[in-house]
Amino acid sequence: MKKVLFVFLFLNLLLSCTKKEIPYETRYPRPWKTEHISYTHLASPCGTHSEGYKLFYMDTMIRTECQYMGNMHLESPLIVNDSLMLFFKPTNTRGEVLRTGTGGYSWSAIYVGTISLSKFHFVNAKLTYCITHSLTDLYFTGIGKSALSVHKTTVTKGRHYISDLGTAITEMDSTVITMNDSLSFVMLFK
Repeated sequence: MKKVLFVFLFLNLLLSCTKKEIPYETRYPRPWKTEHISYTHLASPCGTHSEGYKLFYMDTMIRTECQYMGNMHLESPLIVNDSLMLFFKPTNTRGEVLRTGTGGYSWSAIYVGTISLSKFHFVNAKLTYCITHSLTDLYFTGIGKSALSVHKTTVTKGRHYISDLGTAITEMDSTVITMNDSLSFVMLFK
C-alpha cells in the first residue's frame, strides 16, 4: 500500500511540474533591437510548389508566411537603427516592404511598385525610398513620412527630378538617388 501511495504521489508531482511555454513578448522584454532579427527562406513550406519565409527574434519565430504556386521570400534587409528595419518581400504581382519601428516586436507591410528591387535609399530615420523596376520603368515609393506612394518613370539617361512635398524634412532641400553612372534622380522636398 505504501508503494502504491508513493508511486501515486510521485506521478502526481511529476505531472504537476509540466513546463509552461512563456510567450516571446514576455520572454524578451522591450525594447527589442533589430540586431537580434534573422530570417530564413523556405522551399515548399505549405506543400509542393510553394515558397515562404520565417522571421526570428533571437531563437523564437515571430512571423511566417507561405504562398502556394508563388514567389514569397525576404531579401535585402536594411537595418536603420536599433528599432527600425526594412525587408523587401516580392510576391506574385507586386513588391512589399516589411517595416518594423519597434525592433521587431510589430511589423507592417507597405505595397511598393514591382517584384524586382533596385535599391533602398536611406534619407533619415523617418524616410527611406524603395526603388523597384520592370523592364523599362522605375517605381519610387516613400517609406515613412512621405507623400510619394508609387511614382512611375521611364528609365532614361541623365538626371531627373521628382517632387515629394509631403515629407517632414526641414534640414535639406533634396536628396540624390544614383542608380548608375548615367542615371540619377533628385527627390525635391521643398
